[in-house]
Amino acid sequence: MISKLRRMAIEIQRLQPGEEERLQKVRLDALKDAPDAFGTTFQEANTWSKSRWSAQLQSLPTFIALLNGQDSGIVRSSPHAEKTTVAELISMWVAPEARGIGLGEALIDAVISWARAESYSRLVLEVSNENRFAIALYKRKGFQATGKISSFPYPRQQIREQEMAMKL
Repeated sequence: MISKLRRMAIEIQRLQPGEEERLQKVRLDALKDAPDAFGTTFQEANTWSKSRWSAQLQSLPTFIALLNGQDSGIVRSSPHAEKTTVAELISMWVAPEARGIGLGEALIDAVISWARAESYSRLVLEVSNENRFAIALYKRKGFQATGKISSFPYPRQQIREQEMAMKL
């Protein structure tokens, strides 16, 4: 396994304005692959205009994981809507063929670095209670469950999420 990992080139890039098509493709791939992991559905996002994708790049720090030059994962972040010292990790996804080799950890590290550089003291996220692999990954990276549970909006209110947080 070690020799296989050495042959893989992993890179994390922050998307910049003008890279809306990259964002759109990776995000739509994520929504198709894991429809119950995100509040937005593929059907909703597939109708968005280029200006909406552009606005997301302007407002949400977005990091893409490349594996051997191919976009293979995404994570985004944002300032918390109500707490000025808290940032949120949102929209984390790694392509099925790229799982288990460290892309998720590298994407989380990119958000942690961004949040620290912006002087946030805490990082929070929400993860589906059914996504045991993601929960295990977040725990390995230092996140802890806060006890706060929420649901997706109607008509997917049966999907429950737990909040996890880490001190920076």
